[in-house]
Order: sequence, then structure tokens, then C-alpha cells
Amino acid sequence: MWILALAAATVYDLDISLAIADENSIYGRIFEVAGEPPAILFTSFNLALMTAYFLKKPSCTKKDYMLAALCLIGTVGTAVFTVNKTADYLTDYGIISDSITVTVCALLASAAVTALFFILTMRMDYHTTKRYFNIALHCVIAAILTFVIIWGLKLVWGRVRFRQLENDLSLFTPWYLPQGFTGFFSFPSGHTANATVIISSLYYFHDLQSKHKKYEKPLKVLLAIWIALVAFSRVRIGAHYLSDVLFGLAVTVFIVYFSKPRKK
Repeated sequence: MWILALAAATVYDLDISLAIADENSIYGRIFEVAGEPPAILFTSFNLALMTAYFLKKPSCTKKDYMLAALCLIGTVGTAVFTVNKTADYLTDYGIISDSITVTVCALLASAAVTALFFILTMRMDYHTTKRYFNIALHCVIAAILTFVIIWGLKLVWGRVRFRQLENDLSLFTPWYLPQGFTGFFSFPSGHTANATVIISSLYYFHDLQSKHKKYEKPLKVLLAIWIALVAFSRVRIGAHYLSDVLFGLAVTVFIVYFSKPRKK
């Protein structure tokens, strides 16, 4: 299905966007705001769990405290990043206009999210954090690799977004012709890639008891629907072409698959 979709995108990328793109789409705007936060906040939670693991060790060393501090910075940083990015979108769409209000709300929301994650993880006993540490670590690795690889591709591909064409269709370039460092970042879709990182949550099912396995398939369906909605929204709002979201999806799926923890 992915190959067939890519074949269609290779020939009809521009035509598809011309047919369905609408910068004022409410659906597109909703997912532009809400598409990435679940996966990024999931990464923040995993970093909080790792912090709790290092702090709860029976005999903490200086190295453990340093690693805990590093994970703490990551927890706070990812929470602040996604909250501020969400606030920026809300400001761009005129939902929030007062800059002071935006700053205060973003800081309060970031603090609340970080506090919630630490309350949840610090309530776990040491053996629980130890049990899930390796899974949390691999979730974080998948998220970091996705961010680095996607942005590396964006920088060297230099593809102009559909909504940046401004009726000059001559600026359009097919996905298979990288343009170099142009300052445009359409290929691949970061929103789609970051949203897809949430499938690393399935790592946790490797370690769950058999009675909980029944939730794995429904979760897979829900995650697939969520990712599909985010991916389509990027084409709908004119931020990306079909090929952009296909490669954003593929990159993260491969990263998540090959980063998964191995059963001991």
C-alpha cells in the first residue's frame, strides 16, 4: 500500500495538493496544533521514568545523579518545547493574542506536565522503574533518532512547501530531486514522523503480562487511525505533499522497529 501510494505521489504530488489543500481547513489546523504533542509528551514521560530509576537506586553514585540530572533536563525540555510550540500555533491562529498570557500559560502548563510525570514515576518502586527502564530508554532513542534524521533530510532536501508556492507552480520540485540548503523544509513531514513516534509505546507490551495483551491490538488500531489523521491533515492544510508524509511515516516506522528492545 505504501509503495502504491508513493507511485501515485511521484506522478500526482502537485495535483493531489491542488485538489485538496486548504490553508483555512479547521481539521488541518486542529491536527497542526495537536498532532505532535502526544508523542513528544510520551518521550517526556519516558525521560521522567529514567530519572526516577536513577534516583531510586539503592546506592546512588555520582554517575547516577549526573544521569538523573541529564534525564531531568530532557523531561523539562521536551515538555517546555511541545507546550511552547502548541502556544505558538494558537497565537498564529489568533486563538491567543496577548503575548504575556501566552508566556504565563505556557510556563504553567510546562510546569504542570513535568510535575505530573514526576509524581507518577516517583510513586513507582525501584523494581518497577528498573523493569521498565530499558523500554523507556529505547522509546527515547527512537524519538531522538527520528528528530535527528528527519531534520537532517529536511536540511539537505530543501523542498518548498505547497503553501509556500504562492501560485507559482514552477517552484514545485518532485520528492526525488533534493534541492540542497534552500531554507525550505517540506520533505519529509516532521509532523507525521513525530506523531508516528507514539507507536514506540507498543514496546511496553513486550513486558506486560498475558492478561494485558488483549489491549495491544485495539491500541494498534487507534494509533494507526491517529497517525493517518495527522498525515492527511498535513496535506489538507498545504504544509506537505503526499510524498512528504509517506516518507515521514516510513522513516519513523523503520527507526521504531530497529530500535525496539530485545527480550532477555
